[in-house]
Amino acid sequence: MFTFFKVIWGTAHFKTRFLNFIESNPNIAKKVIYFVDNDEIYEEYKLDYNIVSLDSLRENHEWSNTYEIFYKESNDTEYVRNFWDFYREKNTLLPNTTFRFVLLYMYEKNILKFKYLPNNSFITDNELLIDNYFNTIEPAMFTTKLGLPRHYINTVSGFINDYLKLKFPHLILPKEEYWLEIQLTTFSFENKDHLMLFYDLWDSILKVIFEEHIHHFFQMNQMAYLHMDDVIGYIFRIFEINFNYKIDHWHPYWDQNTLGFHKTTWHDNWYYKYSKKINNEYIHYPWGDFGDFVVPVNPTIETYIERNKELINIYFNHHFPYCNCKITENNQVKIKFLGV
Repeated sequence: MFTFFKVIWGTAHFKTRFLNFIESNPNIAKKVIYFVDNDEIYEEYKLDYNIVSLDSLRENHEWSNTYEIFYKESNDTEYVRNFWDFYREKNTLLPNTTFRFVLLYMYEKNILKFKYLPNNSFITDNELLIDNYFNTIEPAMFTTKLGLPRHYINTVSGFINDYLKLKFPHLILPKEEYWLEIQLTTFSFENKDHLMLFYDLWDSILKVIFEEHIHHFFQMNQMAYLHMDDVIGYIFRIFEINFNYKIDHWHPYWDQNTLGFHKTTWHDNWYYKYSKKINNEYIHYPWGDFGDFVVPVNPTIETYIERNKELINIYFNHHFPYCNCKITENNQVKIKFLGV
């Protein structure tokens, strides 16, 4: 039996990511756990889908509520318009670091094997294929988009080891971490104690970063988000050294687009800073040869799609040969993974 989860931050992605996913994947959508920072806008879906509030998971987590701030705006247009100004005023970034609270939920539900589905991932709706894939994942194993271990001063291991030695004296701490991208990562824990240790390490690292080394995150990240990759790559290495966990590149199912794949899409522009203003409109430069995406000063998702229909179609036809992209009459984009 497979367990997928998604973490959906922000109001705009409710339409562009959540609604599109459940419509395109009716067979598996009800078996996915959705962790959200604004669960009130999902109210009508709570009976049919497993929707979990991140706020409820960190209700008694004092330092997280102080440093990891959610922008609470239910109107998607206002959310996009004020997103950057909100986080600039708070002197922080969108806290996708709250991803770790998913582990507390899995611990409570005794779920030891689960796979992360990024919001811009495309996946088969065939339950049998998914089950067969999960059966290939052994206990004490993590699969991800994986590179070689690395070490230099700006990675997590370069400045966090001394702190962790005091809190986790029983662990051997590596001098390097894996390079990875968290997208489509599968976690398969040997036992619940290991799952909780993973959370404790992750939470402890972030606490000292937010309180003492926040400049490292701002230096390492040019986009609107705090990366999770370096921290998770470091913890993976800890588990490999101390508990003989297998750290593997994601299986050919994903490299060869058999089950699905992850790819940056036009949806991502919805959050990113508009780079230039011309004739009272904002211009994106996301994909070079594909031209400029236009965003009106007072954008809605529908008007954004309307202004960029041609570019969206060109982009999907070029980059997503295994997907069917359709723009509806009311300017919504419907995307379905077709497989190979």
